[in-house]
Amino acid sequence: MGKRVIRNLSALLALMLYVGMSPLQIVSADTTVEESTTETAAPSWVAPASYLALGDSLAAGMDHSGKIGDGYADYLADTLEETGLLDSFNKTFAVPGYTTKDVLKDIEENATREVDGKSIRLHDAIANAVLITISAGANDVLAHVEIDPKTFAITYDEQALQMEIKQVGMNLMKIITAIHTINPDAQVYVMGYYNPYPHLPAEIQPLLAQMLTGVNKAIETAAQLPNVDWVETADVVAKDFKVNLPNPENIHLSPDGYQVVAELFWNKVQVDYPWIPADAFIADDVTTDSITLAWKAATTEGQIAAYDIFLEGNKIGSVDGDVFSFTVGELEENHAYAFSIVAVDQNGISSEESPSLNVTTEAIATSLFSDIKGHWAEDVIEQTAFSPTEPVTRAFATSLLTKLISVTNK
Repeated sequence: MGKRVIRNLSALLALMLYVGMSPLQIVSADTTVEESTTETAAPSWVAPASYLALGDSLAAGMDHSGKIGDGYADYLADTLEETGLLDSFNKTFAVPGYTTKDVLKDIEENATREVDGKSIRLHDAIANAVLITISAGANDVLAHVEIDPKTFAITYDEQALQMEIKQVGMNLMKIITAIHTINPDAQVYVMGYYNPYPHLPAEIQPLLAQMLTGVNKAIETAAQLPNVDWVETADVVAKDFKVNLPNPENIHLSPDGYQVVAELFWNKVQVDYPWIPADAFIADDVTTDSITLAWKAATTEGQIAAYDIFLEGNKIGSVDGDVFSFTVGELEENHAYAFSIVAVDQNGISSEESPSLNVTTEAIATSLFSDIKGHWAEDVIEQTAFSPTEPVTRAFATSLLTKLISVTNK
């Protein structure tokens, strides 16, 4: 199929700037966080996350004026820090102009970055990360678009464009697979793209929507892999595009736009990410009529005064803050029970996010024969039992005789 041309689009001059981005600059903007001097954080079992941002200029933080500052990754990191959930944040591997090919190459070659005089290897950054975000794919597609510097007409090869969109999906799958090969437990979020040209004439929008849908479908498909989620941004950004994309000659988001996108990531993180470690609350010993619960200490600014234990939502006991186990007795055999635990500090503040656990008591073992209980051959007789309604095969009969001979020879 031949190339298509769309003419008289002077506002698309910014597209050329987007494909050929400036070198990476990391400029940390000052942030102000309103903090209460009297509020005390609640006890928690939540494990703070090491956050790694990978991708293009959106992850690096290029704004609508073409300057590197705070992008969605920075605002997400701010939210994590404000809620006490951030261990570390690294966006040094996010580079303006990066494609999915570039991100994949960095992982394959274990790229190195210099930060504060120290060398950081990408594999180490991935291995240490609990949370990873990726925004990559737009530059892959835009590389197949040409702009006439005089008429600003767009020329593109539709077949090549479609092939590149498919390649974006394949590259993202390779990226995610490589990440999980290094760190199987990392939670990955892949950003969907928005329409970067909402200011253009209405007759251009159907074509832009078609391209955007293709790219996002490829990204969403890659995000079907385990421990991966897709963050859709198109609708929210378009809803107030004059604020989110205020510069018609630049396709990057404003600070307001980046905060909107960061909130979308945060909403996903809150729902999907297992903030409480699986071993924070376990069944240490289970019998037919009792369960012993054990837990790790919750963190708090002060001191834990007590741990309250709940069964099916009802409080059944409490122990001092230096005790980390509790036995529940008089339970039914082979029955499922739902437990939860709440930490209470010395100021009476309870944990808001607390671990829960479903446990089933053991079933009482029943003997096939009522008259062999306690006999020295009880176990062997049980092993030789067969179903009376099933035919006895020659092989089974031989096995049965062998076991009986073994018993009589003892």
